[in-house]
Amino acid sequence: MAVDISTAARMDRPLADSTVRRNRLVGAAKIALPVAALALVLALLPGWLRPSVSRARIRTAVAQSGPIEAVIAASGTVVPEIERILSSPVDALLLRVLKRPGAAVRAGEPVAELDLGDARLAIERIDGNLAITDNKQQQARLALEQALADLDARIERKALDLQMLREKGAGCQRLAGEGLLSALTLSEAPLAVSQATIELAQLRRERGSAERATHLQSHGLDLERAALTKEAAVARRTLELATTRSDREGVVTWILSEEGSLVRRGGMIARTADLGSFRVDATVPDVHSARIAIGMPVGVVINDETLPGTIWDVRPTVENDVVHFTVTLRDPSHHALR
Repeated sequence: MAVDISTAARMDRPLADSTVRRNRLVGAAKIALPVAALALVLALLPGWLRPSVSRARIRTAVAQSGPIEAVIAASGTVVPEIERILSSPVDALLLRVLKRPGAAVRAGEPVAELDLGDARLAIERIDGNLAITDNKQQQARLALEQALADLDARIERKALDLQMLREKGAGCQRLAGEGLLSALTLSEAPLAVSQATIELAQLRRERGSAERATHLQSHGLDLERAALTKEAAVARRTLELATTRSDREGVVTWILSEEGSLVRRGGMIARTADLGSFRVDATVPDVHSARIAIGMPVGVVINDETLPGTIWDVRPTVENDVVHFTVTLRDPSHHALR
């Protein structure tokens, strides 16, 4: 096979220098242009993505894992945890107001003065009835002693008569055996003994009956006296409660101010509060009523302090589109509560 040597020689000739340089420039341009474009984009990107919020206003924090809590905002009022109502146990007139609202009161100190003349008269009447009952008991005892003494004397006399009749009957038997006494007289002696025996037994029964009757009368008087004693205790207790004394140290929050007015039995005279502990009476819109439950944790915010607490109770009714509930605090005597 013939080969054209001249043609092969022409194909193996090296490329021209200009061609090689052009090829190198093209390859370098393919790499340099994308790199330059990327550098230009990186240089211009901060200017294009400039934030609208300054860096000083941005706060960062380390995120922590845990449950997400939903917060329900509510409003409330701090009120004393313990509040006492002083009421009148009897119908009485308000004579004088001793403490005004806001005044401090000590334990046992009265806040008002009532007209308790009727209550004192009732106690005096009961004491008089007790004295009468005691007198009746004493009279019953004396009457029993006298009756028993009389019956005992009659029984002794009748016993002596019986003994004498028995001895007389024995003498009659001896005389009849000697033929010195008639049969009629001898028959009368046993009859007299039998009659005396019956009379003595009757006297003894009378004594027992008198003793039992007196004991029953005394027992009835004891029951009457016990009832009067209880009535007197109740009357004295009522009189003691009617003195309107505070049972603990605190402050007067409300008091009946109209002196001379009639206070009915059970009517409120004053209200006192203990300022040593507090609670929170809170309200929340009724749209959250299904989410309010007893025992839920509560954070009570007072000024810049947050006091932990829990929901103690929830009213079952909705008033004016709000739900009322009570919050007990972990520290009910915190200084911020005042």
